[in-house]
Amino acid sequence: GKKPSQLPTLRYALLLEGCAPHKDATLTRPPMHALQIPEHGVLCIPTGLANFFPRLRLGGGGPSLTCRDIRSGNPGEMSYVDLAVRLGLPTDSSVSQALLTGVQFVYRNLCGYSNATGSPGPKFQLRLVQVDADGDDCDTPLVLFASPELDAAPFCFDACNGGSPINYSPEIVATRALNETLRCQSARLQLVFINGRRNMHLQGADFPQKLVDLELKLFFGGAEPLSGARQISPRGMPRDGQLQAEVSFLCEAIPDLEQNLALKALVANGGDVNAALSALMSS
Repeated sequence: GKKPSQLPTLRYALLLEGCAPHKDATLTRPPMHALQIPEHGVLCIPTGLANFFPRLRLGGGGPSLTCRDIRSGNPGEMSYVDLAVRLGLPTDSSVSQALLTGVQFVYRNLCGYSNATGSPGPKFQLRLVQVDADGDDCDTPLVLFASPELDAAPFCFDACNGGSPINYSPEIVATRALNETLRCQSARLQLVFINGRRNMHLQGADFPQKLVDLELKLFFGGAEPLSGARQISPRGMPRDGQLQAEVSFLCEAIPDLEQNLALKALVANGGDVNAALSALMSS
């Protein structure tokens, strides 16, 4: 029987703390590149640091563009980074769909928070999202590539574990054959990071000359990339699991040798394990 003005009033304030992104983050959305999907052939996608736009998280954290690479966010987060391209079917053609037959790109990475060893480690996906005429997603995102989990070492950010902010892995060529029909009017591309116990930084093959140039190519209408996925390294460095095997060999040959020192010796000697061993023994 009381008037509303006489009733107890509950007041609350919404306090948003920690909403700032990573200190090196950029908030400038890059211009969109409109690219026409060919009926048959290879479509080169502009990458580079300036062509990515992180989706920031309201509660803080999230992915960011540092001054040199893409940071995936904080441990435990799932984060999204959009690529500033819009793929479209030819407007002056009777073609109403496109056949995506392959993808290829090159990347390097390193791990942050490397004291948090074990699984799950950070990993990422490259996705294609089809978009209808109203700009809405019209299908489940297509995973073009899914990386393996990144180990805590030897390619890590943290100096306490022998790393550095540019201690990137050798470049990895990600190649996958596909057979996917795109039926929507347009499509966009995005990177999705699943951080696990650690985060990661993504880089391209030509660092420091180019920043995050992934050399991304999409193949259409029967054109296909080389089959399989392989790891390559510049200047004669070993390939695939051979690199880790030779690091292990050096650590077994020289007791108490740290993995990061073995790796640096291999790099300095162009991947020649015997020359690296001789250099380490004489130092």
